[in-house]
Amino acid sequence: MVIRYAIFALDTTGHIASCNPGAQRFKGYIPSEIIGRHFSIFYPAADIAARKPDVELEVAASVGRLEDEGWRRRKDGTRFWANVVITAEEVRRHVTFDIGPVNLSSAIERVSAMIAPQAASKSIGFRAASCRASIVALADAAKLEQVLLNVLSNPIKFTPAGGEVSLRCDANDSRVFVIVEDTGAGIPADRRTEIFEPFVQLDRSLMNPRDGTGLGLAISRDLARAMNGDLTMRSEVRRGVAFTLELPRAGPDGIATPSHGPTLGGPPSA
Repeated sequence: MVIRYAIFALDTTGHIASCNPGAQRFKGYIPSEIIGRHFSIFYPAADIAARKPDVELEVAASVGRLEDEGWRRRKDGTRFWANVVITAEEVRRHVTFDIGPVNLSSAIERVSAMIAPQAASKSIGFRAASCRASIVALADAAKLEQVLLNVLSNPIKFTPAGGEVSLRCDANDSRVFVIVEDTGAGIPADRRTEIFEPFVQLDRSLMNPRDGTGLGLAISRDLARAMNGDLTMRSEVRRGVAFTLELPRAGPDGIATPSHGPTLGGPPSA
């Protein structure tokens, strides 16, 4: 009998079909209280408002497995930090995208509100620079926020106490950029190609394999590319890591602004 972990079986809509004894131990619910309810009941209100449970379920159904770390809620309302794995054993659904104009400032504000407590709990400084209202991406709003959560969670996880994580945005005529930088250990040149590989994680020294699925960045890059964007990384040992999320820029009519050339080389100023 497994009691060290809370295990829930979900249907394809995210409703709880069964649970193990460990679920009562960790969450405080008996089976009759929780079966039939949506698994979002375990998420904080801010995550529910950002549709994080729905997006995670879609991604798990698409790629087969998703791992996430974050705050969860017990029956009595208390919060605890959890490592959560969502797997799709039998059914995988095609992930659909609702593409439209997304104000980056609003998206960053919502995600920052979820990330700031995590950074504070680890004594890491977190700063999100203001983003101009004119910078509007053409993206799926919920999936954009999920990518930002994943990209920010990575440096929060690996930056040591006393370090800093920052976020800023930029744009040119046709593309928008969100840049996340940290002051962690950096990634050696011979390991940088692995950072977006599924099922690969690196430890805090960023030199050796680390326990965990390592799907967050791989999924994030797939989602970015599915929205006609990309997720890239640059790093120097002992000088941290910088992730750049690039997406199409929405024009006044709500469609992508025509590109006038390649975007390689980093985000230029608008």
